[in-house]
Amino acid sequence: MKKSRQQSKKRAKTIVALVIVAMTVLALAREVAIRLRTLSSLIVGAVLALAAAHALAQGSASSSTSRFISPTVVASWMSRTHGSATDTLLVLWRGSPGWFSKTGVAGGSSSWSSGGKGGEQQFFRSGELNFALEFSDERRVVKILGQEISLTETNVVLVDGVDSAPGPTVIGRRWIAPGPPLPPIVAGASEDPIAGIISRSPELIEYLQCGVTVPDPLMNTVADLVCRRMRGETVTLPGLQPR
Repeated sequence: MKKSRQQSKKRAKTIVALVIVAMTVLALAREVAIRLRTLSSLIVGAVLALAAAHALAQGSASSSTSRFISPTVVASWMSRTHGSATDTLLVLWRGSPGWFSKTGVAGGSSSWSSGGKGGEQQFFRSGELNFALEFSDERRVVKILGQEISLTETNVVLVDGVDSAPGPTVIGRRWIAPGPPLPPIVAGASEDPIAGIISRSPELIEYLQCGVTVPDPLMNTVADLVCRRMRGETVTLPGLQPR
């Protein structure tokens, strides 16, 4: 009887040990899967961002793109032509380090638009947050976070605290003299209007907070490459000649 109880206890301990091992293996598998998804997203995000290969959402009179450009900033770029006038707008959405990667898709965003006569609304999503811009072509203004901004006086808008408790706030409006976009890193990709503007403005480069780091070493590496591109430096992707 005593021997039977000892064997039962031994089997129970064995079962407990196996359960612990199984739970550990499942936890590790889950962590590996998460890391692989993050790695894939970061690599894809880096290639797309550096090459400016995010396909511009183009129509007959407008184009737009959104992507992460530093450890704390996602940029939205729009160009709109109506009649004989062309308005451009760069919005720099800044938050805490890595805020845009909370969904596991670093630098990823989706954009779509719906509009009617004389105006358009554009939306995109990043870091589990939604952003919207409302354009009025007839008045040549854009509404951001409830503020109307003249596109004849402003072509860069600085937004801070996007993931803070109080919410995002427009903290600056700038006019940066128009200039050429940077050429693409990958042949056949789109030119980079975002880097073209930022690389010519020390103030905007400082706004990116490129010296900030995040706990993920891989993301730091990717962000460093993207920041170098924003500063106008030569960046080489693996297997490609520098441009």
